[in-house]
Amino acid sequence: QFELVFIMKMYWQDPKLHSFKTKITRRRPKADPVEAVDPLEEVKGIVRRKYKNGDLLFIEQEGESYKPAVLLPRSDYVLMEDPDWKIYFFPTYTFLNLVRTEAQTEEPIMNLLWCDEEKGGFVEFRRRYDAVFQESLELKMFPLDRQICRIRITAEKEIQDFQFVAIDGWRNIATVHEEWQVEEKQLSPCTTYIRYADEMCPHRGQRSLVKTVLHLQRKGDYYFHNVLINIFLVNVIALS
Repeated sequence: QFELVFIMKMYWQDPKLHSFKTKITRRRPKADPVEAVDPLEEVKGIVRRKYKNGDLLFIEQEGESYKPAVLLPRSDYVLMEDPDWKIYFFPTYTFLNLVRTEAQTEEPIMNLLWCDEEKGGFVEFRRRYDAVFQESLELKMFPLDRQICRIRITAEKEIQDFQFVAIDGWRNIATVHEEWQVEEKQLSPCTTYIRYADEMCPHRGQRSLVKTVLHLQRKGDYYFHNVLINIFLVNVIALS
């Protein structure tokens, strides 16, 4: 088993994610007499579009009716309530070799980057994991062994519903336990591979798979200084 702390990011486009009900916390106009007491107000309405710069095409709700759509610049509002994510698409996934997640694992963060009536909405998903994964170890060359640690992810929907695509399959490892070092012979210490649909098989029943591979090599000097010397000293003390 090995423990890994990492941040998982996903992006996807949902054609149905637009014109959703929400609440906006916006700044009151300076001409408003209430502005001196409470500079912010919360209004309900519908977001028809969200532009990449944060501006909104917003329809304010007034009682049971709605006002005409207006452009709300990003500088004029402080907060927009997220859409109800439960009613929209989410690429459900499972870690195949996950043993457990630690308490430090954070709740996912989802952010709507933009949306419109033609293309739908573009979503960013981000979650920090502190997890333990199962992997077989090759110990024939111990303590100079090299290990390949894998993270296996499978989609929980068939491949016609969604397909994983690697934006950048090459990543560096920020920090490694002092007993290990990144294998220098590899072009990248952390590589992500995607299994795409097999054209020779019917799409029904196929699922998209992701495999992230980490190449590590044990430090022989670490084992020598921290294990063998201690064993030698214990034997000397026991024989003296």
